Amino acid sequence: MHVWRSGVGVSDRRRWFKVDVGYLDNPKISELVEDHPRAIILHLTCIAYAKQHGTDGRVPMRLAMRRACAEHSDASVCIDAGILSMDGDSHLLVHDYVRHQGSAHEDEEAAKTASQRASRAARARWDHAKRDAPKHARTHARSNASLMLESCGSDAEKRREEKNIRASADAADDAVNDVTADTFDEWWSEYPRKVGKGQAVKAYRAAVKKVGPSVLLDGLRSQRAQLASAGQYCPHPATWLNGERWADEQPAADPRIRTTGDGEQWDLGEWGR
Repeated sequence: MHVWRSGVGVSDRRRWFKVDVGYLDNPKISELVEDHPRAIILHLTCIAYAKQHGTDGRVPMRLAMRRACAEHSDASVCIDAGILSMDGDSHLLVHDYVRHQGSAHEDEEAAKTASQRASRAARARWDHAKRDAPKHARTHARSNASLMLESCGSDAEKRREEKNIRASADAADDAVNDVTADTFDEWWSEYPRKVGKGQAVKAYRAAVKKVGPSVLLDGLRSQRAQLASAGQYCPHPATWLNGERWADEQPAADPRIRTTGDGEQWDLGEWGR
């Protein structure tokens, strides 16, 4: 799940889970506060793990106990209190997890919606800036130079000022190119196979005129794990751009594979079905 800070177009990609402010006052929890505080930590650890790895409340028992510094007696207390239950011989299950935290599928859909909304907003801003920047730059350059021409008395001075007008217009074009260079550097740093940079720059300049830099970057990020795993079969950067691969439809995710917030993948085997 992505958290969008209000008033700022910045995505916080850390995952989070919900805890009621009255959590410690819950009758099931309040009984554990004094005598079994590590049982409470174990319960929260299980919720955090399930949210991070998208397991819908199912957690490896030994791992959860190790992270919470808990003992078997703490797990037993949680089970007796009804906040955890055994799922097979080696896993714990958080009671009513999906009801309170939402399912992994719901998290993925929310993240997808937020990403699409951000991409549309970024693309609109980019298109507006790209359309108006050269016009404004040239207008200001020529306006300032025209005022200077009016004060020049000789033909030689006028020719020099006309030359300055052209130089100012060229500088405006260079400024726009600098913006493209900055966004390319960010895109290049994300691409897993760094070959043919010169051709990639040319292909990027052509692609960014079609969809804008944010669409290219988001498209790459959505495919980065797949591209990186391709090894030597990963397409060259220019090939990816010229083929408009940012618009490729992604294959359905394997329900047995869960990706953490840090990009680490976990194979849940038959439990992920």
